[in-house]
Amino acid sequence: MIRNRPLIALTLGLAMAAPLALLAGSGDLALSAGPTRDQATTAQMVHGLLSDSRYAYRPRALDDALSREVLVEYLKTLDPGKVFLTAQDVAGFQRYATTLDDAIKTGKVDPAWSIFATYRQRVEDRIGYARGLLKGQFDFTKDERYAYDREDAPWADAATLDALWRQSVKNDWLRLKLAGKQPDEIRKTLDKRYANLLTSVRELKGDEVFQSFLNAYAGSIDPHTDYMTPRSAENFNVSMSNSLEGIGAVLFRQDDVVVVRE
Repeated sequence: MIRNRPLIALTLGLAMAAPLALLAGSGDLALSAGPTRDQATTAQMVHGLLSDSRYAYRPRALDDALSREVLVEYLKTLDPGKVFLTAQDVAGFQRYATTLDDAIKTGKVDPAWSIFATYRQRVEDRIGYARGLLKGQFDFTKDERYAYDREDAPWADAATLDALWRQSVKNDWLRLKLAGKQPDEIRKTLDKRYANLLTSVRELKGDEVFQSFLNAYAGSIDPHTDYMTPRSAENFNVSMSNSLEGIGAVLFRQDDVVVVRE
């Protein structure tokens, strides 16, 4: 589903300053090896819509220039805080910079899966590193400054990310320490927090990878246009209508509480 949404600001589910920028699914942890036949066809159809003035507000040719922008937007969606992917990873992705346009036109959008596989591995690496830091101690007598806002920061190498994550974990620890938590309780709380983050990324499915990639394409043309999978479109319609009908009951939301209407 392609939706033009002037005056409505939606947040892509994969967006977080520190991890995750996709809509987390649940259940099967296995990610498909690549796009399905339906997804390949959908990519071609979306290209047809966004390049046609009858359907797109500002249609734009899908060429090498737009391909580069799609890559930038896709990486921004996956890792907006630039805390997982390394500068070396991003440099390697440049091989797709001028081929994503052809991938979308032909429906062979396998590069989206390849890039995501690297992202997921980096999340595994970083979360493992963070959880390992919890086994040690932190020196709070040192004068340090933690720059948590990395939106405009350049992509960093692995060593720089190690230092950044050490500061991030130290900052998380300090917040709980100031809240009166004891060391053992802090370790348990943070370890669970990081483990849950890793699980969220592991549970991302192919349709969510596909949605994020096509949103990078749609957003590069018009920031008010989204591609939604059928499930996301259904959830969107429920949120807009503020009601849900199914299983023999009609539900609606009232003051943050779900109420059975009939």
